This record gives sequence, structure tokens and C-alpha cells, in this order.
Amino acid sequence: MAEVEFKKGDQIIVDNFVEQGERFKLSASNVCQILVVGKYDLIVKSNDTAYYPRIFAVSKLVCRRITKRKSKVQVDITIPKINDLVAGITSDLSNKNQEMHVGILEEIRHNNTSSKTAIIREGNKRTSISLSSLIVLEQKNEK
Repeated sequence: MAEVEFKKGDQIIVDNFVEQGERFKLSASNVCQILVVGKYDLIVKSNDTAYYPRIFAVSKLVCRRITKRKSKVQVDITIPKINDLVAGITSDLSNKNQEMHVGILEEIRHNNTSSKTAIIREGNKRTSISLSSLIVLEQKNEK
């Protein structure tokens, strides 16, 4: 994996996490500005709206650059079309029981009082899922 190149003045995201045995859990992220770039670490200033932003050292390994995209098209998720192979996740209200669905998009239901719903076919099973939660795995017209 190529090393990310950081420069003085760049805005970055610094990830804070909790280590739990073999697992890591993201606890929060902060937007910061780089003041000094070292070989392995950075000195950054928090971008908080507080009166006194904090200045601290942080490892490059927990930092991500914020890329400034010129085109809105680059940040939008591609809306799937009928017959595309799609994937999405459904969950219960507590978000504990999550289920992955992969299938062919058969229908898009436009309901003016709620979000659009998609019907995908997984073998003999048809599943209703929010259209906004689907991603395209393969488009119908791709060869």
C-alpha cells in the first residue's frame, strides 16, 4: 500500500479508537490541520470551534487526508438500475441483527410519503430494501 503524503497546512481526519483484545473500535474522529510533518508522526492543531484549539502529536498511521474533489459526481453513490446485480444490508431497529443481501434489482417502488424501496431477487426469494442502501456490484450492460 502506498504511503499517504502529508503536507503542512493540509486538513486531515485523525481517528481515535479503543483497543479491545484483538479488535479495534473507532470511538471518534477529529478534523485537524497539519503544522509539522515528521518522518513517522505529525504535529496537528484541532479544528474545533473552541476558543483554544489543541496542538498535539499524532502518528501518521491514524490519519487520513481529506481530498478536495472538484466534481460532485465523484462523491455520489451510483444509483442502481433495474436488472443490476446489487448488494445491501438490512437490520432490525436495534441494529443488532444485520443481514447481507445480494441479488438482481427487480423493482423500484416510488412512494411519495417515504424513501424509495427496491425489491431484489436472491434466488427464489424477493427482499424489500431501501434503494439508498444498495450498491451496484455489476451493471446490466457491462460485459
